[in-house]
Amino acid sequence: MVLLLLTLLASASAGRWFEGEGDLEYIDALDTAYRMYTSDPEFQSVAMLYSGADDGLLEGPTWGAWWTQNSYGTQMAAYPFMPAPLLYMSRQSQAWFFNNAANGSNPYADIYGAQGWAPDGCLCDYAKPEFCKYKQGDGNVPIHDWTVEETLSAVVMQSEMLLVTRNVSEIATFSAGFLRTSNFLESRRDAATGMTLFLTGPSSNLLAPSFGGWPLDNGKHAWSYLTGVSVTYTAALNRLIECEKLMGNAHLVALYTARRDLNLRGLAQLFDPTGAYFVRSLDPNGTMHGVVGQNRHGYFEASPNHDAVAFRIVDDTKAASIFATIDKLGEQLRPNVFMLPNTDTKGRMPGDPDAVGYDDMACGDGKTCGGIFEWGTWVNGGVWTTTEARAVMAYLRLNRAADALASAQQMITRFASVWRMDNPLVNFGLSPYQPTELINQCVDNYGNLAALVRGQFEYLYTAETLTLLPHLSDNITVLKQNFGIRWGAYMLFIDTDGLRSSGIAKVMLNSEAFTAFNATTITLTYATLPTPAPLSMQAVNSSFLAASTRLNVSITFQRSVRIPKKQGHGRAAPLSRTPPTSPTFPKPDVWHKADALQQASGSPVMVWANVGALGGAVTADHPSLNWTAPVFVADAFGPGMPAVRFSGVNSVLNGTADLPATKTMIIVFRDSGSVGTCCNDVLSTWTDSVQLEINGLGTKQNDNATVLEINFSGSGNTGTTDVGGKLTLATIVYASDGTTLVLGPELCDESSIGPTGTPGTAYSVGARNNGDVPYDRFFKGDIAEVMVFASALTTPDLKSAASYLAEKWGLNTTSAGCRALPNCTTAWNSAVPPANVANLTAFSKVLRSNEVLQQTLVAEWVQLTLGYADAYTERCTSLNNGTYVWPVNRPAAAATATLTSYINTWNQLYAGLQKQIATCGNSTDPVAQQIFTAWLG
Repeated sequence: MVLLLLTLLASASAGRWFEGEGDLEYIDALDTAYRMYTSDPEFQSVAMLYSGADDGLLEGPTWGAWWTQNSYGTQMAAYPFMPAPLLYMSRQSQAWFFNNAANGSNPYADIYGAQGWAPDGCLCDYAKPEFCKYKQGDGNVPIHDWTVEETLSAVVMQSEMLLVTRNVSEIATFSAGFLRTSNFLESRRDAATGMTLFLTGPSSNLLAPSFGGWPLDNGKHAWSYLTGVSVTYTAALNRLIECEKLMGNAHLVALYTARRDLNLRGLAQLFDPTGAYFVRSLDPNGTMHGVVGQNRHGYFEASPNHDAVAFRIVDDTKAASIFATIDKLGEQLRPNVFMLPNTDTKGRMPGDPDAVGYDDMACGDGKTCGGIFEWGTWVNGGVWTTTEARAVMAYLRLNRAADALASAQQMITRFASVWRMDNPLVNFGLSPYQPTELINQCVDNYGNLAALVRGQFEYLYTAETLTLLPHLSDNITVLKQNFGIRWGAYMLFIDTDGLRSSGIAKVMLNSEAFTAFNATTITLTYATLPTPAPLSMQAVNSSFLAASTRLNVSITFQRSVRIPKKQGHGRAAPLSRTPPTSPTFPKPDVWHKADALQQASGSPVMVWANVGALGGAVTADHPSLNWTAPVFVADAFGPGMPAVRFSGVNSVLNGTADLPATKTMIIVFRDSGSVGTCCNDVLSTWTDSVQLEINGLGTKQNDNATVLEINFSGSGNTGTTDVGGKLTLATIVYASDGTTLVLGPELCDESSIGPTGTPGTAYSVGARNNGDVPYDRFFKGDIAEVMVFASALTTPDLKSAASYLAEKWGLNTTSAGCRALPNCTTAWNSAVPPANVANLTAFSKVLRSNEVLQQTLVAEWVQLTLGYADAYTERCTSLNNGTYVWPVNRPAAAATATLTSYINTWNQLYAGLQKQIATCGNSTDPVAQQIFTAWLG
């Protein structure tokens, strides 16, 4: 017997924030996730949400407030590792919910009129320092309940933050408000259930207003038992118990424990009839909503299920049962990697024209409600990465590392890399909600990436302990986190060696043996840790200090051998990647080259071979119709630069090829006077059955100019550049989220349109197949080369193909042309006063030279602000010199908008710093006074 031992090759990743060996794609995704909590030149980052005027985070540039449900997943995932300035910003925004809590005596009104009196302890759907919305404001608002589950999510977030920081002075500040919100929920307990379940009405859920309550025969909607309320309230009570333990408040500990135990009894009534998973809701008459396969309300509701797993409301057996159901649902629930909020009530697949999603919203089902309520768009089946964050935490609790990585990579490659961090993600998670914005950003979209980071060790905080539960991918054999995990006065720096699944063999704490562990769990007890430095102890309850004592936690697993995975990046085009200089694009599926023709100049081209992957040819053999063959011209563009010349009257070549909806067309040609005002197709695709052009790249006459045109079954968008009489390189990308037309080797933006492509079985060169009037729209001019790829090419591949064709056919390849960006220094200095940068740089040196001041919130704030100046410079330079290739399906104006984001962030952070300095100046705290004195300099 021969034993083959596969040992891990030296495949190492050395990111700035994560480094290790083994699964480099996974480690790279982890590193990318943490980069978004710093100032990064490639990706958007959380501080870009900061408003200096409000001194807190906002949902996004187009959303001028802070939402509970949108921030929920991101904040819960990120609290353990947030840098001090971001933790401060989060604290400020969170406080808006509690500072504006309803007191039961003030009338509440919105654009729909008076809504009554919000009950005492009710918090916000969204808030700013000066206001709070106590109801979700879309749909039939007058019948909406108050923000019940959203209120609870705010309590979960706030109490989790307090357990991370162990700030007992803040716990004391919030304790009375926590009790008020708990009492608000207690007022909803129903005696008919033994006080174990809660009655709530329409729009009382997190993804409001999708919950319609109990639909009655008279068309009204009564209150029912919403599972999400019981799950989220239990998560809140678990944390409130621990907060009050930290305060030594035995009475509230006992009270919250009793309430939590009642909740757990109630949750047992909210499983489906088989006991496998939670239903969405239970009507008082016994009707269950969210039972898969049921005749009515037969959908699956995701959030109470993955939340119950993520927040450990259910045990391991029930968690596994819930995810067994999720696995069975397959693409009904996860059609595009991300988990939808719900499946269709009849089990139809996403994209099925008869699917409706929910059938029990206050307005009806997805079809009858229409608009944003259609399945796959908004709260009914649209993707929300605030919920995806909790799903990723649930994945990792169950050691489903591959699912977590797939979610992170989908976010990085499809949205983060092109600055489309929008929410919700419509079309079942494929497209941004606001596609007309140049760039998008919402706090939700940082959630699943933050969850990937937290989920590696889960981090369970209590009053006395912090529990680490490793959930690393088994393809990672070495991992090191180069940032700290916060716990009171400490920051934990964790590294591992070996395979997680083999079990923990040894733990070292600051290079000394640590014994409080078993095969799967490490339990740190706060009271037994090394004594923190005095400044770190002081910082726990300080508004000015950010000091911490470092703890090094080294985990060794039993085994260290694993089959290696190939190295790879979890993104399409990092800043360090240089565009290819030689042809590296995939082989086209259709590829016609004039220089491949071997015939006499002036002779008819009866057959033009397809030298691409599909083979075959286009031909001029059309005896039954009055069509003629184009002719071969040996020196059409100069000596040795041939073309196939089309008459513009009746010459065309036809062929067959199965081409999908997503495809890329790249053509080198010259229009010599096509006369039509629509659709003179250089290339068109169609089907044998329809015989009508469905996709194509053509030209048209527009205001005495010849412009490019995107063609569908009907005219599409047109370009703006006059290409008449000019050798032209034009590209159309039919992608899954829309169609883009670009010009030249620089990939200049000409046009884009929302419709996507359509599959075809045949194609024509030199004309458009127009159905009832075949081929009445002919192209007049010369075609040098045609490439069609059966996919939407990535930007590097597209750039490589365009550069290859441009060089081959003598087109300009040296100018940045239309894709050039503004001068980096000029753009920055016009928006950021140079004196402010100089002052901040000098202030930073003073802070870093002082042992105490360098450990303050202001010092970290200054470094973060200066970091955005550095990130701007690197990004702007990289975009201008081509080190970073901005994606072709994103306009150059969007690239400029990315740079503006850094400038705006710098100015917002600088404004916030002024507030920090003013606070220091008004404080009697000696550290604050030192900061203020240093600023005055």
